[in-house]
Amino acid sequence: MNYRFTLPMSNPSIAIITNTFNPNIAVFTRCLEAVRKQRYKGLFRHYILDGGSHKKVLAVARQYHPRILSFINDQNEGLGRYYRALSYIKEDIVLILQSDNIMTSSSWLTDMVAPFKEKDVFSTFSMHNGYDPSDDILTKYFALIGSPDPTLYYLKKSDKIRMDQMKYDKGEIIKDTQKYTIVRFTEDNQPVMGDNGCMIRAEVFRKVVRKGKPFYHTDGYRELLCMGYDTVGVVKNSIIHVSRPNIMDQVIRRVEVKKYFTDTLKGKRRYLVYNSHSPKDRRNLTAFIVFSLTIIQPLYISVKGFISKPDIAWFLHPIMSLLMVFGYSWSEMKRLSMRTKKI
Repeated sequence: MNYRFTLPMSNPSIAIITNTFNPNIAVFTRCLEAVRKQRYKGLFRHYILDGGSHKKVLAVARQYHPRILSFINDQNEGLGRYYRALSYIKEDIVLILQSDNIMTSSSWLTDMVAPFKEKDVFSTFSMHNGYDPSDDILTKYFALIGSPDPTLYYLKKSDKIRMDQMKYDKGEIIKDTQKYTIVRFTEDNQPVMGDNGCMIRAEVFRKVVRKGKPFYHTDGYRELLCMGYDTVGVVKNSIIHVSRPNIMDQVIRRVEVKKYFTDTLKGKRRYLVYNSHSPKDRRNLTAFIVFSLTIIQPLYISVKGFISKPDIAWFLHPIMSLLMVFGYSWSEMKRLSMRTKKI
């Protein structure tokens, strides 16, 4: 079942929502500045959902005149703030823009709403991650590879594609235009979408944001897919997602994400980045491990990408792939040892 919408979407009003809790001020300022530079013909408003940041962060935010909503008892990445925030939001479209997300042009909002004129489209996101020449090498690498984790890339679960790819290759391509591609997803090929610059119709977003429950974006989008909301617009632009600049910090962060969202919440998630019962996931994970340990295939991707878009950051790919294999292997061994002790 595909939903069709009748709401006119030529210049819909947009609620930009950004979760904050003591973000990197320099990066947050870039985020705010990019919002201010938007040349959008419709109405838009920026809502800061703050978990109790120190005064300097709030002082910086106020210079850009957003509406600041305070949630001082919710510091867990803002996952529980969306429901309360929705009571303030009256706009047609919700844009989830994290404090480390930076729009890459003054027409970014205009470009992102364009696919909503297609009656089946309930959500949009950028085809690529982007970067500024001054960004750190990890931010550049993740933009080039199209994922904040090479594991997602090899599992084919990232919503973005590599920067050297010009055609979107995920899901079922319904329509391809000069500015966007219309894609239909199924439970078998749905990527990790719903965050870092994703737009969604507010009426649809409200269906999966509930009182007293944290909103996990991948679970929310899986639930919507099961309701019949399966068609998205992939816009041929980019958004910067600034990474942690330290490689080991990034590896540790990804392992922590796996530990909480995969291990701790096991059996409670609707969307699985890795499903051990899926033959496709098992094949892709095996390929990732083999490729990473032998280095040749990741190095080939680096060379191929460098020829298309010269940047030394491509050559982090073999290194990061190998580190993530070691990081996740260590996490799995630790999890299994803890389970054995409980027995």
